[in-house]
Amino acid sequence: MKRVLFSIAILTAAAAPVAAQGQGRMAGRAKMMADSLVARLALTGDRETRVRSILNTSADQMQQVFAKYGRENREAMRTDMRKVQVETDSALATVLTSEEMAKYRTLQAELRPRGRPAGAGPGGPNG
Repeated sequence: MKRVLFSIAILTAAAAPVAAQGQGRMAGRAKMMADSLVARLALTGDRETRVRSILNTSADQMQQVFAKYGRENREAMRTDMRKVQVETDSALATVLTSEEMAKYRTLQAELRPRGRPAGAGPGGPNG
């Protein structure tokens, strides 16, 4: 559960108050994650394409969730974002080995914004 919350924190940290800004940041975060993961795991060909596609789809879905809720219902937004992250992890697990998934989780930890516990919003643990 902590890993899921942690992953959500990474992606939600990129979300801006304005949906258009959030979309650019989420896409940028997905590209950064994909570039780093592809480089660390030396992915090529079909595996690289599939990983990039999964992460881009995840970013698109996260943006849709953010646009749906904005700042109105953070708990519902977090719940939906957790679902997207679980789906993303499941999809990546079909492409990556268990060792590669461990490296993916390490990369998530490295990219997490510093000074904020997983799941903590701007107003504290409950947003």
